[in-house]
Amino acid sequence: MKLIWISSLACYGNVHSFFNYKYIDRFLNDFEFIYHPSIESKYTIADLAHLNLPCDILLLEGTLEDDLKKAEIDITYLIEKYGSKAKKILTVGTCASFGGIFLNKQENRYGFLYRQDQVHERYEHFKFYKNTITMLQ
Repeated sequence: MKLIWISSLACYGNVHSFFNYKYIDRFLNDFEFIYHPSIESKYTIADLAHLNLPCDILLLEGTLEDDLKKAEIDITYLIEKYGSKAKKILTVGTCASFGGIFLNKQENRYGFLYRQDQVHERYEHFKFYKNTITMLQ
């Protein structure tokens, strides 16, 4: 299985939890990270934007924000691109799921399917044809 982990506005607490997973070595042998911001990966975030890479599972970490860029790459573009091809989408933690601590009353920030306890419309189209799974820390 090929994984892409996209991080938005994040404290990286989920990455640290993942690194402390008791069976991380086994996990890394069973899954291939096409891209991860903290693990040496074959591809860069720019490659994600410019190439058509395989993705079975898309993992999202951090509060999402309209027009957020990392290394000049639009994060919402990457979510749309790889969310449409992934078999599963996993939101990792409270921020990616519901907006979390980085909302700061800013309307352009949200979780993947929710903004706190309200359904958020930005990525709602993924909810009905993808198996979206929320993984809370």
